[in-house]
Amino acid sequence: MQSDNAFTSRQIMQILIPGIYFVTFLSILLEKNLNENFSGLGEKNLVIYTLFSILFGLLFYLIDLPKFLLHPLFPTSVLKKKHKLENHNEYFDFYDDKQISKFQDITERYTSIFHLGVNLSFASFILIIVFVFLKCTYSTYYNSIIYLILFVFLLSVLISFLVVFGKNKIKYVFDRQVNSFLKWLEDK
Repeated sequence: MQSDNAFTSRQIMQILIPGIYFVTFLSILLEKNLNENFSGLGEKNLVIYTLFSILFGLLFYLIDLPKFLLHPLFPTSVLKKKHKLENHNEYFDFYDDKQISKFQDITERYTSIFHLGVNLSFASFILIIVFVFLKCTYSTYYNSIIYLILFVFLLSVLISFLVVFGKNKIKYVFDRQVNSFLKWLEDK
């Protein structure tokens, strides 16, 4: 099992990276179009930039969109749906006590990558909406930044998909955990 510090650092990365990405590009989008009314957040006011980065990162983290997308694949969901197992505590006892820490670490690593990818996709989607709104509102709009936002959006969607359905990734790990749990129940 991984240490609390490692998990905490993963959570911090899941909060900071999407927050910094979102605030940086939102600042660029607003600065290029509202230059007389908006002075930007980046270099001029690091405290506000940091605060907004953390707040938006926390917002994306707390919305927990990845949980809704992965819910049908969760071992507890599969056990409930396919095997009619209602006692989730028994699965978690198995996972905490009987599952090899190497497999727990792999699961945490892959789900952290998935969370990061989905949250970056979500942030990019919101930035694309802001871009479209500003493009419709202001005729002299800065267009080239949208290519970078679209690139991050497509890349994060692709990474999220591959980390779930790629060979030996999240779906495989979850299926293996379900099978190990069922075997453990039979042997118990």
